Amino acid sequence: MFVDGYMSRVVDAQVEEKLRSASVVLVEGARGCGKTTTAQQFAASQVLFDEDETARDHAAQGTLPLLEGPHPMLLDEWPLVPGL
Repeated sequence: MFVDGYMSRVVDAQVEEKLRSASVVLVEGARGCGKTTTAQQFAASQVLFDEDETARDHAAQGTLPLLEGPHPMLLDEWPLVPGL
């Protein structure tokens, strides 16, 4: 399941456990501590709002098809989209 070179973290087991019973898992932590890298290990698809202006625009307009595509889906830097 993990990408080659990924260094396992204590939180991995917690994320895996939460994903068994919840459709959404929020990973919080300090900037630059590996939240995105960790979440990518579990994600079947991803939307990187800090890198994808088109995705931000669609999300702001309510036209981003968040329910389509493989799940679990990583929504990275979602606070960049007001109201999401």
